Amino acid sequence: MPIESWASHVERMHEAIDSMSEASIVVSHAFPIRAYLASVMGLGEEESYGIEVRNASLSVVDNRTFEVIAIGSFVLSGRVRKLIIERNSMPAVDL
Repeated sequence: MPIESWASHVERMHEAIDSMSEASIVVSHAFPIRAYLASVMGLGEEESYGIEVRNASLSVVDNRTFEVIAIGSFVLSGRVRKLIIERNSMPAVDL
């Protein structure tokens, strides 16, 4: 079975994520997440080797502005909460 290329990961992740109009949770393996994050930041595969997406971590990108807000975090920061609330017009929830 052939291995999916870097370019294919980037394209597949952009097709899925860029079509979302609301704040969404996307669950994936580390490699496709790293490929997407690197692409958003203008990095290629070789430049992305330092991006560590750990198991059960949270990476956040504002898909309106493509601003990277978190990479591999285990904390739902106030900035991330604010983005989710603004994007979904939901009342604030204290977690």
